[in-house]
Amino acid sequence: MKSNIVVIKIGSQLVLENNALSERFFAALFTQMKHLTDKGWQPVIVLSGAVARGKAIETLTGKHARAAFGQMELARVCAQMGEKNKVRTALILVTKDDIVNRAAYDTLQRTLAELAHAGIVAIINENDATTLLGVNDFVDNDQLASIIALMIHADRLILMTNVEGVFSANPETDREAHLIAEIKNINLEIIKRTLDGKTEHGRGGMDGKLRAARIATAVGIETHIVKGTDPTILTDILLSGKKQGTLCRARGRDLKDFTARERWIVSAQNSGASVELDKGAAEAVKARKSLLAVGIQKVFGTFEEKECIELLDAEKETVALGLSEISSKRLSELLGQKEKQYDVEVVHANNLRLL
Repeated sequence: MKSNIVVIKIGSQLVLENNALSERFFAALFTQMKHLTDKGWQPVIVLSGAVARGKAIETLTGKHARAAFGQMELARVCAQMGEKNKVRTALILVTKDDIVNRAAYDTLQRTLAELAHAGIVAIINENDATTLLGVNDFVDNDQLASIIALMIHADRLILMTNVEGVFSANPETDREAHLIAEIKNINLEIIKRTLDGKTEHGRGGMDGKLRAARIATAVGIETHIVKGTDPTILTDILLSGKKQGTLCRARGRDLKDFTARERWIVSAQNSGASVELDKGAAEAVKARKSLLAVGIQKVFGTFEEKECIELLDAEKETVALGLSEISSKRLSELLGQKEKQYDVEVVHANNLRLL
């Protein structure tokens, strides 16, 4: 039975207009929130823009202070627009520690469930006023949105940005670039873009959205990457069923098949990285046997010990998720040696989750 839960991530480039918060954007957003909630949808918003808004205050030079100011501004406009449209809102600031710590994760999950049951739209942002870059921060809010979608067993994930969706190339420099309306094998698309040098780097960017979509679609959550400046984009997709932007098809098992521990592991420890297996290793994993280094052909991305990675077959389709016993650095060193490493265990059978 569908729960009609949708997680909506809003990029910082959408919320600002002339260094101030765009009332036009927020007015359209909360008009859509009203329509969605009236039709039985339970929206959860992951909202960026606090640091960007804080930059308008010239005397604030540090990221943490800018975030503290900007977060209050975002909360203010959301409360105002919510009240105007008769949409009740709640604000939650999180750090990665709140996801990695199982007790904190369970508390956040219960809080979001209670808010949804009461018809209150949760607005979530990373607590940039306290997080330390590279220590307890998320890669970006796209990653945070995908984690929240897994946590609350969302039906849809919508990543709103300032472009129409995923393009075959950079449309600003390539006249032949075209919008990709649907992606079925998101692993193949990510790897292709990486090899072609078409990814964007840093916090956010299309590569971040694709990686977030990879996590979500692997566990059955359809993901849309769309242009958020369209004032009816959310109602068009969710209420009218219109095809907008790029749809990343769900490709794995539904989250209802996951245990609470498995859902937490995929959420809290997901590295966003993957490894490609040879045919024998893929068959062994499907038979629920441990993955050894000898069966790995390539490594995509980086990961540390005890982080969750995707195991791909030769066609770049996901076979399973698993907790790695070694880091990507160590694994790459093993793969670079002349002698095959037959006995080095990368993922133990007990830590595999077949998709």
